[in-house]
Amino acid sequence: MQNSERIIYISIMKPLLQLKIYPKLFTKLVLSFIFFAIIGTLSHEFGHYLAARYLEYEARIDYRSTWITGGAGFDEMVEIATKYDKEIRSGKPFPEKLKYEILVANYEKHDVFIVAAGPLQTMLTGTFGFILLLIYTRKQKPELILNFTSWLLVFLSLFWLRQIACMVTEIFFYLLNGEFHDSGDEVKLSLYYALPAETIYMVTSLIGALIVGYVIFKIIPANYRFTFLLSGIVGGSAGALLWFGWLGPLVLP
Repeated sequence: MQNSERIIYISIMKPLLQLKIYPKLFTKLVLSFIFFAIIGTLSHEFGHYLAARYLEYEARIDYRSTWITGGAGFDEMVEIATKYDKEIRSGKPFPEKLKYEILVANYEKHDVFIVAAGPLQTMLTGTFGFILLLIYTRKQKPELILNFTSWLLVFLSLFWLRQIACMVTEIFFYLLNGEFHDSGDEVKLSLYYALPAETIYMVTSLIGALIVGYVIFKIIPANYRFTFLLSGIVGGSAGALLWFGWLGPLVLP
């Protein structure tokens, strides 16, 4: 950061609190948050995709989801389900019932692995970045947090923000409708293991809050903290709107 940069001061309840905004840093961080919001979304879906391909399913990624389109007994399961749809719905016996049940059981096991692969990819990336950040910054002076390597590791650590954002979204749905949202990877996993729907969200969001809190209040220098937080709100929101509202459907329909 050059000493010649102009600093904007925002005073709240002066003189008790004075917050600083570094315009150049703010601009760079907003662009970085936009970029990593998109990268985080794609890498999450790529985790699902790799797991599906590993299990020999045909799969494709769009801008917000991963779709299994066939392979590994999936086509045969769908064929039987279509052929004996009435019998399956009514619980009546049909000629290929045993085979169908085996295919369904295998698919459910595979589905859990594929569903888990997305959040695991995100959290492992965040953990990897956080560990490297701790190692790297231990040997650096506080002002050197502004170098490229430090910021890269900060943003990798912030992959844990997904867990916090998901939990906040669940709380919002609960306050709005009186019940939690019944979708999401972690909800599916919790229900599969007969846990309350929000269990995995709650645990992982707590871990995420601890990691993100440490990064913000222990790694980011105090004089840059407000600029960082403000740019995160602006850049993260802009990244989501840009990707899901325009760029994503255009690039990966």
